[in-house]
Amino acid sequence: MSIITKRRKMNGNLYHLSYSLMIVFFTCFCTPKDFKIIDTKNVMHIYFGAVPYGIETPFDIEDPSQILGWDEYRDTLITDSVTINRFVSLVNSLKPAKEKAGLDIRIIASITTTEGIKHRLCFGYIGGTSYDGVEMEDNDELFSFLDSLIYANHDLEYWAPSFYKEAIEQGLEPVPDNWKKKRGQRQTTPKE
Repeated sequence: MSIITKRRKMNGNLYHLSYSLMIVFFTCFCTPKDFKIIDTKNVMHIYFGAVPYGIETPFDIEDPSQILGWDEYRDTLITDSVTINRFVSLVNSLKPAKEKAGLDIRIIASITTTEGIKHRLCFGYIGGTSYDGVEMEDNDELFSFLDSLIYANHDLEYWAPSFYKEAIEQGLEPVPDNWKKKRGQRQTTPKE
């Protein structure tokens, strides 16, 4: 193979790489003008992932991939039509935020449709909503629903990191009083 052919091949690869990166950039950072209503009949399932509600971090978590590796991260796949219908109807009611307030992610969701489309959502625990990369106005009803679905029916043991569970099992740590107590649903959405 001659040097010119190698150079063309390398330049072609760089062109494809640059083009791919440009598509990723515009896909991630462009704001869609209109959100299509999701038809609940076309939803196959909803993936939820979350970290415990009480975790404090020294900085806001703005990238969902940052919580995926936490030992406290828990996830589930929802196929129940009642839950899907309720969640999707609340998502369909979201409106783009007038002002950007930032996001400190604690819950992620992915709605997968029969057409292969995935709608990605991120939520803070106290507030902050992102829908397909666009910051949305918070909806108290949606936050209450997420709270009842993700947090209310799980006890401290469910959220505890594995090293802490092991320490309790080995008798190295005392069992907390509320270890098996479910938190229950909060009455109002806390405000900062």
